[in-house]
Amino acid sequence: MLDESFVELFDEGTDSTYLFKFLGDWLPRLESMLKTEALSVKYLFLKIASSLGNLLFGISKGEKKEALSAFYYGLLGEKLITTIQALIML
Repeated sequence: MLDESFVELFDEGTDSTYLFKFLGDWLPRLESMLKTEALSVKYLFLKIASSLGNLLFGISKGEKKEALSAFYYGLLGEKLITTIQALIML
């Protein structure tokens, strides 16, 4: 489970791409955090989005890079929408 104190430990300069694999498990907790700690949830998603450049670093420009970028931003968008929809349904 995701603990609010864990979110506060993120450093601005760290690579947060590893957080992608935890998003699915954390969605229920993120949904409940939206009620009380919405800025922490926002920060988490912004942190992951800002690290996507690290995933794409070293891949030459072109269709492959664009496809990977669209995939990861789409995946992140889906998780964000799922989290926000839970709040709307309350």
